[in-house]
Amino acid sequence: MMAVLDVFLKNEHIDQIELTAEALSIGRKQNNGLILHDLTVSRNHARLTYNRDKNYWCIENLSATNPVKLNGDPLIRSEILFHDDHIFIGTYTLIFRETESIEQPKSPARSAASKPKQDQTVAPEQNPEVTKVVSKD
Repeated sequence: MMAVLDVFLKNEHIDQIELTAEALSIGRKQNNGLILHDLTVSRNHARLTYNRDKNYWCIENLSATNPVKLNGDPLIRSEILFHDDHIFIGTYTLIFRETESIEQPKSPARSAASKPKQDQTVAPEQNPEVTKVVSKD
């Protein structure tokens, strides 16, 4: 199953990440596939993995101090992702979308669990494994 993550900040769509590999790490550290430069994000905050045999994506929380929230609830264990699931990491909202069902990105306003701060997207670092880098001014 092909999927994307729509990245929102203050209800503004700032990026769309295609999930083309079988895993995507998310955090502040430079070796992550999605780098979020924000002090509310751990160095290694979360991991998305694709189960090819069963054809689903799941998310795992890696942060002990600031847990990932899935649809507003703290993520305690690995969970399967479904179309339009809202993932809250620090000040960011990521919306998981299966590509067969993709429409224009919609605001994540349906959930009030995240009050993001002003950030901007910058070009990926030199690391070829990096998908995107999102940083704070």
